[in-house]
Amino acid sequence: MAKPQKTLKDSEAIEYILNYLKKQNRPYSAADVYNNLHGVVGKTLVQKILQKSSEENKIKEKIYGKQKVYVAIQDDEDFSPEDLLNLDKTIEELQKELKEEKTKTNSLKSKLNNLNNSMTDEEIVEKLNSIHEENQNLEERLNTLTTGVKLISKEEQNEIDKALAYNKLEWKKRKRMFNNAWDIITENMPKKPKELMEELGIETGNANY
Repeated sequence: MAKPQKTLKDSEAIEYILNYLKKQNRPYSAADVYNNLHGVVGKTLVQKILQKSSEENKIKEKIYGKQKVYVAIQDDEDFSPEDLLNLDKTIEELQKELKEEKTKTNSLKSKLNNLNNSMTDEEIVEKLNSIHEENQNLEERLNTLTTGVKLISKEEQNEIDKALAYNKLEWKKRKRMFNNAWDIITENMPKKPKELMEELGIETGNANY
């Protein structure tokens, strides 16, 4: 179909769209009609014409999920095998689009739930600083013990070593939890995670841990 030199409006647009649907003799959504006419009729006007024409029984409207498609009413009211094949193809495409949209929606809901269940920025900073302070105290105590400033029994030394090893392990586990939460929080932030960490005054602790 040749493209007119100007944009059609009102009655001209109605006749143009109805003739197009009748000539093509297959179902189209409003977006399909607009794209196929290459902007000859404005998108909003296309939607209004299709909706009004279906209400006036000039064309047929079929709804599949949340998608509406429109098809011309032919004189014999019968669809050829080719028409039915095209209709099935359109339905299949619309169902596929609907499934993809549902998948995207579920994915976004899952991410939102994960964020809602995560620790707040303040809680993360407070927890990390507390762990870091605890580790510093243990390290200072170990240094004092190993330099011989304070004599202790072998049993006490073993208990201290066990406690230090346990706290180091706990520190690693909690730091890993923090890193996972931090990655989620800073995923879509414009500022670099390292810069934000420095701005919030977060300390990651001894690298040897």
